[in-house]
Amino acid sequence: MRPNSLRTRGVAFAYLFGPPRHVRREEASTLHSAVCDRLKMDDIGFRYRPSEQQARPTSRGFSIELDRKEGRGGFTMVVDNHDTQQPIRCLMEWAWPPTPQHVTEYFDQTGEALFDALQGDWQRVMAEVRWKAQCDVRASDATQYISEHLLKLTPETLAKLGDRLSFTSLEFHSASAKPTSDPMERPHRQVRIEVLREDPRCVYIELMSQWTQVPLGAKGIDLSTIRPIEGKPSAYVDVTQKFLEEWVAGLGHEQGEGES
Repeated sequence: MRPNSLRTRGVAFAYLFGPPRHVRREEASTLHSAVCDRLKMDDIGFRYRPSEQQARPTSRGFSIELDRKEGRGGFTMVVDNHDTQQPIRCLMEWAWPPTPQHVTEYFDQTGEALFDALQGDWQRVMAEVRWKAQCDVRASDATQYISEHLLKLTPETLAKLGDRLSFTSLEFHSASAKPTSDPMERPHRQVRIEVLREDPRCVYIELMSQWTQVPLGAKGIDLSTIRPIEGKPSAYVDVTQKFLEEWVAGLGHEQGEGES
């Protein structure tokens, strides 16, 4: 893997927050206006709809969608909740962002507009970043790179599968982190590496970093170790970007491609 060729395809950031409640169309319109004002733009699309899938007859789900095209990509924001007994989700995504700085500026300003527009005493219970990227590999053959360099499969083992491989993929999942009150320490991580379908000379990489108040599935948590989810989106995005760059660089150095 050639670290200097790492290119960002998209970045997504999400909060889960509560207490859950129904958001009316009027509040959604106020949110749209607040985002337009913060970003100093008047061409952001707006859609509001009741949820088509109600978890229970008494649920009042909703979905708010904001979007703006820019170049071959653009920015999207979704605030939704299909079950008023579950936290509200805010998902922000930049497809093909011009620069990482664009990502953090949009996410921070939009996040501030969200909590200003939706009046209430909100508590964030989860923050998550998904970073999508692609990277060149030696010999311009992603299938060979993954199978031989990452999976360490021998030519004899591969030959037993039959014809030449056309696609490979693998994932790494970290165990749930131990309880911590540190805002940024030890997030849960998942990394997926596979052949980039539209260009098999490259690998597609997707990194997910997730910060929860308590480890997933944990029991008997000491309340003093509940992690505060209070940072701006940029704080979580920056940590994720740094980890991905260092992880890819480490792979490159292991395989003698650190300077390629």
